[in-house]
Amino acid sequence: MDVKFWFSAGFNAWLGMGAPENAQVEYLRLDCSGITELPAEIGRLRRLEVLVLNNNALTTLPQEIGNLTELRILRASNNRLETLPPVICTMTLQELVLSNNCLETLPPGIGNLVNLVELDVEHNRISSLPEEMLNLEKLQKLVLFNNNLDEFSVYIEGEQFMGFSSRT
Repeated sequence: MDVKFWFSAGFNAWLGMGAPENAQVEYLRLDCSGITELPAEIGRLRRLEVLVLNNNALTTLPQEIGNLTELRILRASNNRLETLPPVICTMTLQELVLSNNCLETLPPGIGNLVNLVELDVEHNRISSLPEEMLNLEKLQKLVLFNNNLDEFSVYIEGEQFMGFSSRT
């Protein structure tokens, strides 16, 4: 059953009152809802495949997001995220969109997201990329515009081919 749930005033109450562990929600859209914190109870939505958190005021994501073992798409653009919980790197994400946040680094474990096809971290404060990103063999789209990267080298089959400056 494909269940979609858009934000309503009762969402936090629903989660806080004990959203059932076996909730069938697969798609949850909470963008433009003014939320400043994602409740830990989000981890109860174990069937969730898509989580959209764009245009809020989030500064962090709860560790319990790691309980979302079916999550394939996480979009949290236009927030105030400063760091990512390490558990993000243990998930089976295919799409991770974190543009327009306050991220200064990506965790080295990002290389564990072997199913990642799209990574969008444009308009952050990232100054370097972890070498472990070379493990992202399925990555097809990498968006890095407007960060604090001095140089970024392109590697193909382990060979460095070119470097360029991404600062404007």
